Amino acid sequence: MISNLEHAEEFLLQGWAFQPRKPGVTVSLDIHVNGRFIARVQSGTFRSDLKAAGYGDGYHAFFFNPLDYLTSLQNLIEVRESASSKLLAAGARIVNTELSANRDAYRRARVRSQLRWTDPASEQPLPNSELPFLERLETAVHFHPGLRILEVGSGSGQLLEYLRHHGRMFSSYWGLDLSRPKVDSLHSLLAGPKFHFLTGDAATYPFPCKFDVVVASSVFETIFPSFLPMLKNVCRVLVPGGLLAFDVVIQDDRASISRAEWNGDKWLRLYSQLEIRRLLYEAGMELLDCSQYAKSASEHRMMVTALKLHPRPQNTFENS
Repeated sequence: MISNLEHAEEFLLQGWAFQPRKPGVTVSLDIHVNGRFIARVQSGTFRSDLKAAGYGDGYHAFFFNPLDYLTSLQNLIEVRESASSKLLAAGARIVNTELSANRDAYRRARVRSQLRWTDPASEQPLPNSELPFLERLETAVHFHPGLRILEVGSGSGQLLEYLRHHGRMFSSYWGLDLSRPKVDSLHSLLAGPKFHFLTGDAATYPFPCKFDVVVASSVFETIFPSFLPMLKNVCRVLVPGGLLAFDVVIQDDRASISRAEWNGDKWLRLYSQLEIRRLLYEAGMELLDCSQYAKSASEHRMMVTALKLHPRPQNTFENS
């Protein structure tokens, strides 16, 4: 096997692994942080430079975001072939981070990631760019007069406008957003017992009731450092068997790239299908379906639907 761990940073591990004698085989890799196994990934992502260099069909790269597993200021990262436990070339690196070890740095980064949603300068209505997601939502949700809907990141109200325009039936709609101006705007446009608009953080908000459906579009990839806390909180208020529908941005046709980055004050995290399945499981949900679609010519996304698992029945014992 020939390989290379090219980059090792707090938001991204990137490299490749190739079996010259088995060029069509995807190599399984184990990632260890500070001596602890944390994930198994596949070197199955396409890179044109690998194909141009003669490494088979080019589907031999891997990406992984280790931030959730970094436990100290200095962390030893090791990437090994699963079958042999051999290190990749340059496969042992020290990764420094303050975010996991310093609570204040973590808090500042989290606030920074939310600035773009709370800055008054960004309160212009969004273009009608959510139509592909909304059309797919139609096939996932059974609308009826008793349906209770929660939208995380209600923004300028595109989902609600779509539902009302198409005459979809529901009992109540609740919209939560970080931006008070947007929430106030929706309050001024829509009034009535069916509509509720809230300002707050979905990771901690104390929702007052249960919901049958939770929806979030173009939201989860912007949550620092991951959307797991938000997922757990909204799962708490979903009824058993309730539906969660959300989407994330993807950058390869297999949805296998995992990484994160800062672009100014914008936090963007790419999730692989494997990561999403793990996060859903941790929150008490089961993946139902993943489907890819083009939001625009340059942005490809994956819509995810999941069901809240029914609580396991406790064992009961009869007195003999």
